[in-house]
Amino acid sequence: MTMPIDAHSDLSPGAGGRFCLLSNPRARTSRQYLPGQSLGTRSRWGLPALLCMSLVGCGKGVVPVAGVVTLDGQPVPAATVLFMPEEGNGRAASALTDDEGNFRLTTYVEGDGALPGQYHVVVSKTEAVPEPPALLQPGEEKKVIGHYRAFKKEGRKKSVLPADYGNESTSPLKCRVPTDGKLMLELKGAAAH
Repeated sequence: MTMPIDAHSDLSPGAGGRFCLLSNPRARTSRQYLPGQSLGTRSRWGLPALLCMSLVGCGKGVVPVAGVVTLDGQPVPAATVLFMPEEGNGRAASALTDDEGNFRLTTYVEGDGALPGQYHVVVSKTEAVPEPPALLQPGEEKKVIGHYRAFKKEGRKKSVLPADYGNESTSPLKCRVPTDGKLMLELKGAAAH
């Protein structure tokens, strides 16, 4: 017997780890299901169909985008690159630069690219959190507390790049996707602004 699940149905736990599908909670008519057991033919294909439909839309229209971030001609490793759509209805894309400053944008899955359109480009990089003290032995809590207090005193880490590049409203960088080849995001130091 296949029972449709609707707004008047209730899937509630029953005795012995079974679930009861109450097709009419007022009448208390029910059928018991074990966890993981199919609710019937109608729902058997529901999850696979839903997954297929969701995957069809992913990646639709995405264009591969790759580039290099430099500061005063030097590659910038471990920087975050963010493409924010100029029109509010787009979808942002992001990347993290490698040791040579190279990046590949991601929108849906790693390295897939960005949707076509005009973007504000934001690039930021913060200093790394200092390493904790060397291997600690039991009873050396003073070293841990000292490290924590020093870290807290410094407060939020500042960007090692000029601040303008790290804010969507002040970044001078803009890009249209699709691009003509590899992007060169050439940042200038604070003195060159």
